[in-house]
Amino acid sequence: MTRNAITPRKTLFVVYLGGFLVLALQSFLSLPILKTGAPRWIIGNTLVLFTGAFIPLHTAALLFGYSLYFKTGELFQESGRHQAFLATVKSASISFIVLTAFYMALLEGILPAGVRIRDEVTRRNAEASHLLAQARSALEEKRYTDAVALLERYNRILPDDPEVKKDREAAVAGSAAQTGRTVRDGDVHPDLPPQGMAFQDFLARAEELFAREDYIGAEHNAAMALKLDDRHPGPKRILAASREKISRASPGRRERENIEFFRQKRVGHDLLERGDYITAFYHLQKLQADRPDDPEVLHYLEEAYRGTRKISFFLDEVPWEPHAGVDETLLFLNRRDAEGWEFISIRRFLPSFGGETRYEKPEPDVVLRHQEGEGNILSRLGRFFRSSGSPSSSPGTPTGHFALDIEGIKISSGGEKIFHFKAPYGKFIEDSLVMRCLDRGRRNASFEPAYLLGEAPDSSPSLIRLGPSPEDLSVLSAGLSRARSLNGAELLTVSKTFSRLGWDPFPVFRLFFDRLLLPFSFLTLSFTATAFGLRLRSRYLGRPPAAAFLFLPILPFLTGLVFEVYRYVCSPFPAAVLAVYGFPAATAVFFVQQGLLLLLSLILMAREVRG
Repeated sequence: MTRNAITPRKTLFVVYLGGFLVLALQSFLSLPILKTGAPRWIIGNTLVLFTGAFIPLHTAALLFGYSLYFKTGELFQESGRHQAFLATVKSASISFIVLTAFYMALLEGILPAGVRIRDEVTRRNAEASHLLAQARSALEEKRYTDAVALLERYNRILPDDPEVKKDREAAVAGSAAQTGRTVRDGDVHPDLPPQGMAFQDFLARAEELFAREDYIGAEHNAAMALKLDDRHPGPKRILAASREKISRASPGRRERENIEFFRQKRVGHDLLERGDYITAFYHLQKLQADRPDDPEVLHYLEEAYRGTRKISFFLDEVPWEPHAGVDETLLFLNRRDAEGWEFISIRRFLPSFGGETRYEKPEPDVVLRHQEGEGNILSRLGRFFRSSGSPSSSPGTPTGHFALDIEGIKISSGGEKIFHFKAPYGKFIEDSLVMRCLDRGRRNASFEPAYLLGEAPDSSPSLIRLGPSPEDLSVLSAGLSRARSLNGAELLTVSKTFSRLGWDPFPVFRLFFDRLLLPFSFLTLSFTATAFGLRLRSRYLGRPPAAAFLFLPILPFLTGLVFEVYRYVCSPFPAAVLAVYGFPAATAVFFVQQGLLLLLSLILMAREVRG
């Protein structure tokens, strides 16, 4: 009994291992040109291929093992026909149930992870290549500050790339020559300090400038300090003394320039106070170009930038469109209320992995986690397969989502248009689609939505609240090709998303039944392959001939063909019931169908064991 049971299991192990190695070699030979993530791509693709080939490999191993090694005659002689039958069926059933559970783990966990790993590595490399091309183009055009920003985004995807070291050095040197500032290691942008200024900073600055007889600068800084603490005597003293000195002096050209500069600085500050962040950003950017080292301007510019980022985005953030000119229009129901239905159309939905690092630094806890290696091997394995979370914990997680060629329309219950707009660009920020796209260096080169009819539905004409999340739209944009990589529970969630956004969930339900069919097929075909293997079992006493092993590499292709025919035969009936009676009835019919097929396979195996 022991020898008979173990030998087919050994055959299974050898076939699994051999198949995995062959598929890994195939992944290695088909590896695309990548600058980063090649091992992850190979692993992800191998997992996808192995999961898809698991049933053909499994059934081929059963046919081979039971036909060549399993000898029921010896078993019957030792224990009797009845005991042999029960022992054989029990042993096979337990093994197949355990292997079915393993296969379900592959389907529900490993397959989706493999698809995400493979696809995300491909997308990250495409964006990195495009960012590098943009950076080198900016270098040729002597747009050094833009080149520094692009290379920072590139390094976020591909850190420590030695090939871009010279490009980085040239960009930094050029930017320093243009702005008068030197970029230091750790700077995220040559123009901004890492933090703002507090009361003591303004007061110390005011005292320093007063001592240098820069009374205009001292007055300004004292006024800023006074706004933060109007009870402190220090700013009041410097402010009064500075104004007295200014009133007594006859300003020269330099003093007049200083006066005008500080007047413009106050204009920028007033714009910030009013919440006009975009105007303040461009205004302060001009002042910063004149005096790159002025700390107040840098502080205000940082504040203006952060405010601008909440209501708009910059054109250089939009990721490269990998299939330019390809129409992948995504139409969905955004909202429905008493007035009517609101629909949004997006020609291209694009994730970004480069992020926006130009004015940002990582949080201290993120840096600390990186320095400490982010935990033990279990946590690192979790991050390897994880598809959600922060960018720092998941290399494949997009840092942003963008939309190209947006069109929105709202139709009343009577069929009349309420509003209709178009916009060239959009970025998903929190629960809204922001459609105000700015050129970082040119105030008049912005892109905003154009309303062809009606008025903006929300508080701002450049913003529209969204019902679906970027993750929902990512699934919709990929269609069923992305849905095939999801597990069963995720497919049911996607079906609800489809219905909520006005899409027909029928294809997702069909895909769900196709996915549910796989573990049942595994178990049913396991018993069936065992039955046929026993029917073909060898009658000789010695070792199998060497010619039998030459047939083994061909066997998985034959069993794969049988498996596809089996899936084709099993699919139509539940699909027909689904189309007519709905999901609950189709589910009941599916389980009845698979129960009958499983019972038939057990009967076939029992007959062969008894025979």
